[in-house]
Amino acid sequence: MITTNAADAAKSLGSGFTRDLGQPFNVSTEPQPGLGAVHELTKHATGDRLYTANTDEITQAVDDGYRDTGIAFYAFAGQPDCGTTQIFRMVKRHRSQYPATTDARSSLAESGWSEASVAFSARLNDSWSWPTTTGKGPLDQPPYLYQHSKAWTAYQDASDASTRQLLYQIAATPTAVWLGGSPDEQAGIDAIETKAVSQHTTPEFVLYAIPKRDCGGYAAGGLGGPSAYESWIRQVRAGIAGRPTVVIAEPDAIGMSCLGTAARNDRIAMLRYAVQTLSKDPNTWVYLHAGSSQLKPAQVVPTLLQIGLQGARGLAINVSSYGSTQKEMQYGDQLLEDLAQHGVHGLHYVIDTSRNGLGRAPAGSADAAHSFCNQRGRALGQRPTPVTGNPNVDAFLWIKPPGETDGGCFPGDAASGWFQSYALDLVQRSLAHQTISELPLPR
Repeated sequence: MITTNAADAAKSLGSGFTRDLGQPFNVSTEPQPGLGAVHELTKHATGDRLYTANTDEITQAVDDGYRDTGIAFYAFAGQPDCGTTQIFRMVKRHRSQYPATTDARSSLAESGWSEASVAFSARLNDSWSWPTTTGKGPLDQPPYLYQHSKAWTAYQDASDASTRQLLYQIAATPTAVWLGGSPDEQAGIDAIETKAVSQHTTPEFVLYAIPKRDCGGYAAGGLGGPSAYESWIRQVRAGIAGRPTVVIAEPDAIGMSCLGTAARNDRIAMLRYAVQTLSKDPNTWVYLHAGSSQLKPAQVVPTLLQIGLQGARGLAINVSSYGSTQKEMQYGDQLLEDLAQHGVHGLHYVIDTSRNGLGRAPAGSADAAHSFCNQRGRALGQRPTPVTGNPNVDAFLWIKPPGETDGGCFPGDAASGWFQSYALDLVQRSLAHQTISELPLPR
């Protein structure tokens, strides 16, 4: 399906369509000089949707049982020029697809799809795009693209053309900025916010500094105690300064099995302080991390109730994990249902799709043992979008920056920082399985 309407895209998810591939090329919703009318034709028997600006093909399709539903949009109808690219219609078993890049077309051909015609020509998008929405607060704006990320630096430094193209798929996609409790963090937040305001974008920050973070696991660390943590939260709020912002509060923090009673009570109080303090600003939407579908809601809900979610927008699901979007949505919906039974209503959630394109490693495999840590054989998931097909889900986001290691999980893994071989593997597998559409490098 090709549509210029974000509401149509949202409605289609869950009614036969399973994934929003974003905006691979640019078209016009109004007639323009040099553009031709691209018609949408549908065939009820097969569910196919055919898009073409070729009048002979329209006539032939109608003769073949398609219904012409009218003009869908306007695009270049002739040979490509002025930076446009031919968009081919490819067919398999009476269904059509419209890959925007040569690699995507080759991938379909390897899977048995054949080229039927050139549907139209269009200018490819040079960057990721964010559909228009209303009523989602800071998420009505596109996420801020942080160009000091490790992925962006690796992309800029890459000398090999193929490596550069692969790294761009991560670098050009907005990811959250993780805050680890540095003493100069307020100034850094302010600088990002100032730039984001000028771009009409929304920064996403991950709070990751709670004392005894990750209970001494792969990402051990955190601030020294409650006083230092609460002081840091006030600095974070001062850096945000009321500007549109999304905050993901403390991945891993609801897991408290390693804590004694006093430390557990301290952590609950600190999480409550973070949520309530940052939520005082209406433009700051706070999502408390609530684990992933590997947990049972009955285990998680009592802790969430103890923390308290007053003022929070809701929950973050699957942060740094690999659960499929469908499974994480089932988990998130169940959390909201259980919370509502305890009188907590009106919450929403976001899902981290950064590495969930193929779901988790199969149970019993060597990779599955490292459930949150550099799982091999994985792929990038759907790029950030507010079009989720579920009113409970505010957005799919890339909260964990792909390619940044989770730690020394397997022999040979990067213990800290950028893990380039893992990043390239994620991208290559994503393109092969079409869990993302390929972004062309800027001209």
